[in-house]
Amino acid sequence: MGIRILLAVVFCSALMAGCSTGNQYGSQESALRALNVVPNEVELHDQQLNPNRHKILSVVTGDSCQATFRGAPASTLDAQQALRNDAARFNATDVFAVQCFNIPTDSSARCYTQVSCVGKATVPKQ
Repeated sequence: MGIRILLAVVFCSALMAGCSTGNQYGSQESALRALNVVPNEVELHDQQLNPNRHKILSVVTGDSCQATFRGAPASTLDAQQALRNDAARFNATDVFAVQCFNIPTDSSARCYTQVSCVGKATVPKQ
């Protein structure tokens, strides 16, 4: 019985530690729920936008960081999801001119590997 309680505490602690390292700006998930745009519905485009059809709301960014040596490596997919989350804060429906970069790291970097994406958050003109 004691081992089960110990395992449950370790498991819950690991879950909570994973949540705290994944969200450095507070409760981003609850803030995103209050928006009209769901992050997974934000479309990413690598081409330039047509200024006659879309209005630029903001330049947005998304990052993925391998914070620990044994942690999951930074990935373009995670950085793109963070980009969608940032665009959703502006109620954007699309992000144009998306570019992602593998950021070189050195001994002073906080990430072992890092991917950063940037783009222009937009909505269709009415």
